[in-house]
Amino acid sequence: MRPGVETGPLLKRRYKQALQPGEIVFSAWLTTATFAAVHLCCSTPLFRWLALSFVLCVVVLCLALLLVAHRRRQRHEPYRSWLVAALFCSAAAVAGGVLGEKSWFQYSAFSVVYDKMASYVNIDPSGFVDKGRSYMDAGTVYFKEGSYVDSKSAIAFHNGLTYCVAPILRGNGSRPVGTDFWAVGVDCCGDSGEKFRCGDVSSKTRSGLRLLDDTSRAMYQLAVQEWSATAGRLAVDHPVFFRWTQETR
Repeated sequence: MRPGVETGPLLKRRYKQALQPGEIVFSAWLTTATFAAVHLCCSTPLFRWLALSFVLCVVVLCLALLLVAHRRRQRHEPYRSWLVAALFCSAAAVAGGVLGEKSWFQYSAFSVVYDKMASYVNIDPSGFVDKGRSYMDAGTVYFKEGSYVDSKSAIAFHNGLTYCVAPILRGNGSRPVGTDFWAVGVDCCGDSGEKFRCGDVSSKTRSGLRLLDDTSRAMYQLAVQEWSATAGRLAVDHPVFFRWTQETR
């Protein structure tokens, strides 16, 4: 009987320290709500201006939960649920902020940049009238009727990934002569540029979104230089790269 008498209070104490179902539900709800709110503020343009203020509020909330847990521990009261809520809330805020920023730069930031850039219509990509140096501020471009991507003249540059480029032309399909306008994409053509399928090249699209990725632009420029070095092709002075697409946003 003696062991049972001694272990009874110990088991009771452990039961009090263990998280109860209500505490688990509250911690899960608080964690989910914190993650969702921080992610929404960081990834959505409409609420992005609230992101810093909301994150500061979450930090204050987590510190308050930690303070309550510390004081309850000093008074020898159950504190584990408060500590768990504080830790989970902090982790949710960090995860929501990191993933929210990733979503912002991947899906929303470029749209804001395009809105601030110039939009041009009826651009002739043949190389005789419109030159790339005149459209270095272009974000969205609508080419003239009859413009197309010459996938048969595409070429690829390899640097870990395959960077595919193809000249944008207009006319009866004659050989390209120093055009400055290019459709581009990553891993969307063969090793030599054959089977070019970057963007909506199979449709009757004649619009493009300007490439904004500086790292990829350097690879595409090397591909264009290789294209220019091919026999019978002229140098390209100011290449401008586009994602060939029906959707301009």
